[in-house]
Amino acid sequence: MDTLLRKWRVAQTGKSHFEVTESEERRLLQPLAHWMHIHAPTGLLRESKVKEQLAQYMGEMRGKAPDSVEVEEGVQEFLRRVREHTGLFVERAPGQYGFMHLTFEEYFAGRELIRRSKEAASRIHARRHHPRWEEPIRLAIGYLSRESPEDASELLRTAILAQPETEEFKQSAYEDLLSRDLMLAARCLGDCEGPDVALMRDVTDRLLEIALARNERGNISPLRRQATSALRALNQVDGEVLAALLAVWQDRQEGEVVRGYAALALGDLGKDSPEVLAALLAVLQNGQERERVRQDAASALGNLGKDSPEVLAALLAVWQDGQERERCGGMRPWRWIVWARTVPKSSPLCWLSCRMDRNVNGCGGMRPGHWEAWARTVPSPRRSASSLAGWTGRRRSTVVCGPGVG
Repeated sequence: MDTLLRKWRVAQTGKSHFEVTESEERRLLQPLAHWMHIHAPTGLLRESKVKEQLAQYMGEMRGKAPDSVEVEEGVQEFLRRVREHTGLFVERAPGQYGFMHLTFEEYFAGRELIRRSKEAASRIHARRHHPRWEEPIRLAIGYLSRESPEDASELLRTAILAQPETEEFKQSAYEDLLSRDLMLAARCLGDCEGPDVALMRDVTDRLLEIALARNERGNISPLRRQATSALRALNQVDGEVLAALLAVWQDRQEGEVVRGYAALALGDLGKDSPEVLAALLAVLQNGQERERVRQDAASALGNLGKDSPEVLAALLAVWQDGQERERCGGMRPWRWIVWARTVPKSSPLCWLSCRMDRNVNGCGGMRPGHWEAWARTVPSPRRSASSLAGWTGRRRSTVVCGPGVG
């Protein structure tokens, strides 16, 4: 933002009188953006209203009356410089002015939230769960963390987590069930530079309890998905999140359900981690592991989207293993091949997952659900035929295969 407001025009012209000063940014643009974010949901204002607001702010800055000639001329000059030399605040429709993009408005509105430190916590606390204000709040706390990580962490504790809870700062309604404060705090921490370690650990541990269904809130699927998403944001600044999930996944004393949720989270968070890939493959290839846990490993591998030869070989080995087939009642372990939906159409695994033996009710002993999975991986016309077979297979016990399929 500093480049747009000051540096690029100076670099072009060698003159500094085009720039918007830090004082003007702080005393004019920030309060204007804050006021617009409250009163102008469309992001547009009439020119007369823009000048009226700026005259009020400039009058306070210069100690003059808003309707004085000096202030009116100052507003005109400021608007000209902002429009012509920054491109931040422009005429977006005839007679209607606004910031070039909502992001600019959110940035300056967020800066205004924390301009007066004594009011920052109250302002953020009052708006913390208004969807329109989430981005300004996150930008504000992220910006503050660059200058003072300690102040940013303290603001998070007070304004969002309400720690400690006081008459002015209280937890959100039904926080014990919905965890809205916790989720927002995690998203804000993901935007911070050098966040407080103790605060990070506290938020991470509470999110893991939900993501792994270790408390009653984890039984609510949307909340569990939100916790995993929040952990993803934290993992960008704290690699210990993956380490904690891997520890749970590799602990055979943990229950199947908890390990399954750990696998889901690893499949979502560990896309660039060789450690996660190795841990999932190790469980998949371990015939002594429980079947459900191995299925969770295969599903997590699918979420990772890895089609390396190592992963293909492991899944093909499971597919071809006679003992695995016996465990599945004489059928090939089709559950493990759900991952085939993510591999290229040229992959041999894609072909094996949809290979049909037409002499047993037209389905070769395989469940009609195969057709539906296969329909996502092959082009027409076979895709059309398999889509129809999958649709009818849910309603009949047999599926008749046409000559063009198999």
